[in-house]
Amino acid sequence: GATMGHSKAENQPASFTKGIFLGTILNDLLHPFPKLNPEEQEVLRMTGEALTRLSKEVNVQEIEESKKIPLDVLQKLRELGLFGAIIPEKYGGFGLSNTGYVQLVSDLTRVEFSITVTVMAHQSIGLKGLLMFGNEEQKMRFLPKLASGEMIAAFALTEPGAGSDAGSIQT
Repeated sequence: GATMGHSKAENQPASFTKGIFLGTILNDLLHPFPKLNPEEQEVLRMTGEALTRLSKEVNVQEIEESKKIPLDVLQKLRELGLFGAIIPEKYGGFGLSNTGYVQLVSDLTRVEFSITVTVMAHQSIGLKGLLMFGNEEQKMRFLPKLASGEMIAAFALTEPGAGSDAGSIQT
């Protein structure tokens, strides 16, 4: 029945997180997990195979000691199209969904961690703002070069007085 003037339907949580706070697990909001379309599955299959081969070629100890990713390794990442994973096909990328991108990152971690972080930072904090808020001229100008890896995006995070607190940056 109703309590305090609210019907049972009105008391239903609208989100999974709200449900947890109310002591309810709403499985229908968790399942089904996002599915990859067949094209994404094929891209990820081929990329995964290439990353397995690359993992055997990369000298992890050299990267860790030198704190540099060799130029030939960066070139292989470019050739695999990894810098354009989330960039729409229209601009030269793969146009992976978030689910596909997570799978790609998971596969990439088998190669070497700093390589994974480089590819992730390029696409998340590096170029995501351009994808979300750039105008068409900006996207046409920069995204193809970012997708090919000709340009590698970055995010200027640290400045005096802010450290690495992105919310405090003034520039």
